[in-house]
Amino acid sequence: MLVRIRRCVTLMALGCACASTPHSASTTATATPPSSASTAAVTQPTDPAAAQKVEAPVAASAPEPPAVAADVTAEPIPPISESQTPLPAFEIERMYPPGGQPRPRGLVAASTFDAELARWNVGGSSAPDHPSNQPKYHPAPRVVVDLARESGGRRDTFTQGVLADARNSGYFPFRTCYEQALRQRPQLAGKTRLRLRLAATGRVTQARVIRSDLKHPDFNACLGRAARSLKFRRAPARARDYDFNIELWPGDAPLPSRSDVASRFDLSAFERVIAARADELAACCAAATRADSRLWGRIALTLQLTEAGSVSAVNERESRFPDPRASACMRQVLSSVTGLPAGKALELTWAARCGEPPALSPGPPAQPPAAPADGEDVAPPVSLGAPPLAPPAPAS
Repeated sequence: MLVRIRRCVTLMALGCACASTPHSASTTATATPPSSASTAAVTQPTDPAAAQKVEAPVAASAPEPPAVAADVTAEPIPPISESQTPLPAFEIERMYPPGGQPRPRGLVAASTFDAELARWNVGGSSAPDHPSNQPKYHPAPRVVVDLARESGGRRDTFTQGVLADARNSGYFPFRTCYEQALRQRPQLAGKTRLRLRLAATGRVTQARVIRSDLKHPDFNACLGRAARSLKFRRAPARARDYDFNIELWPGDAPLPSRSDVASRFDLSAFERVIAARADELAACCAAATRADSRLWGRIALTLQLTEAGSVSAVNERESRFPDPRASACMRQVLSSVTGLPAGKALELTWAARCGEPPALSPGPPAQPPAAPADGEDVAPPVSLGAPPLAPPAPAS
């Protein structure tokens, strides 16, 4: 789980002032006399799982931000001015091997963490054509559960209750199966017909895929296992079969990659060396957010480290930060880092979050269920924020 500490950094002509507080606290930084050093002292977290959080600098006389990499042709980002108001936060995450970022345990927590990470990787800006500014932007994968057919004929109030239970209990299990398949086939989408036998006890005694547009055997097997573990509050008087249509399609933010590779090394020494350049990295973020107050997102950079402890290459892989000048600025800072632990060539990911995202407004379900005959409300599909896009039209 992502846990961080907060440092308030004020860049000054000859020094800086720092203060450290927990991430959840609202303590104000206390300035100290400027020192002869031009870099902020590194505050180490007391919790080894914590990451560093740095407020974007506000300077009385700030230095120019690091130069933008040569491959960026846009105009340079203007420097920070004296009268500038405080800028959005700048957070530095813990380093990890590519694809090996720790995430919370538990089905719902891990899926929600990945969805938020995917949203940060896309970010946002004031550009009208940016994906996050589109009316139906929905970063997480979409899952719609509907009742296709039930034994006994018409869809009565009882079967509508069964549908509500299937939606509330099955949303995350079905989505997790889909996410696993989606990482292998990013364009995977379609409808799957699932048949469940519900016993008088409310337990699912049988679950099998009848047909599926998603030609992925691992997904179908996972879906069957997930269906057998569903919980139903409504139980029929006798065992009864229900057919459900599970419709799935990708979100508007690509899922972050996942790997079983775990670091066998203590990366805190690497983090300490790079943290000494935190002011320069924060300046890249601060200059960019000054140019666009609605700019926010995650910059994840993969560092190729040599046996001698130098950086041979820096590339942005996981994220798509909306302003390429900011990521180029950070790449240049990290490319010049020296004094890293030597002894083994490594590939590590360094990531930071620049700016503050807007809140996602809850929206209507992707496909509202039909109203029951007696007007009883039926729970809609679980939604993680913004209204999802309409599902693809069914094949004729």
